[in-house]
Amino acid sequence: SSTSSSSFSLLTSHFSLPSSSSSPYPLSPSSFLLSPADLRKTILTLAVQGKLVPQDPNDEPVSDLLIREAASKSLLVKEGKVRDEKPLEPMMPEKEPSGIPAGWAWCKIDKLVFSLRNDIRTGPFGSSLHKHDHKNAGVPVWGIESIGKDGCFTGRNKIFVEKDKAQELAPFSVKGGDIIVSRSGTVGELCRLPDAIPPGLISTNLMKISLNHRVMTPDYFCLQFRGAISINAQLSELCFGSTRLFLTQKILTKLLFPVPPLAEQRRIVAKVDALMALVDTLETQLATARTTATALLEAAVAELTTK
Repeated sequence: SSTSSSSFSLLTSHFSLPSSSSSPYPLSPSSFLLSPADLRKTILTLAVQGKLVPQDPNDEPVSDLLIREAASKSLLVKEGKVRDEKPLEPMMPEKEPSGIPAGWAWCKIDKLVFSLRNDIRTGPFGSSLHKHDHKNAGVPVWGIESIGKDGCFTGRNKIFVEKDKAQELAPFSVKGGDIIVSRSGTVGELCRLPDAIPPGLISTNLMKISLNHRVMTPDYFCLQFRGAISINAQLSELCFGSTRLFLTQKILTKLLFPVPPLAEQRRIVAKVDALMALVDTLETQLATARTTATALLEAAVAELTTK
């Protein structure tokens, strides 16, 4: 229909892509080579490859940002305000992947959080959270049901605990801006907790990641896991022999993340949100067009068979 075609034109006008003849991502409304679901995957893939928005030479390079953050943390350690931690084994320059834009950097998770000890936690074992601790009201315990298939927080949880129990389990507490990740599902089942969320805990089936927001935004981190081919390739290697990809704290510390400048992360997230809204509109219009076509076909068949 002309309406869906106009939506396609609006959608493709937002891509920073070469001409259609040389693009590996055919976006023709007439051919429908990409379904709305495939379009969403394409948007995420382009986003985390640095191909969705142009790079700005005025953005602070990630390498400079990391130097400043390391100096700031060293000062806090020297002043006795935070504990010193052994960093993860650094990447060897010759083993560092290529193919990222200027100003980006490959980082391990210890560069993305302030404290490996406190900011990455797996939910409490069953021995810490018994059945008799489960209440119908109180402090929410977020579980797998809290993560939507679209990567959004559902706000649903099955159990609560009393405040005293929540204080006992304080290391497993989460706040707005934290990321919760399913341990028993597949990679990509994660979401950012809304800023206004009440204090809560994570269940044994979840892992929490509290990012250093001066290095990486939670929204961009989630985009990476949903769209980065490089991360999925690493997970496939690290999970070799398993029937599915999964994420543990040990595996998380082995991953390399392609990190854009902070300002570019925000631009990417904004562009992805705008494009996803357009895809939602397109999907609705295509569904309406198919419904109309089906009704016309049924009417034509009915007309032919009654004569």
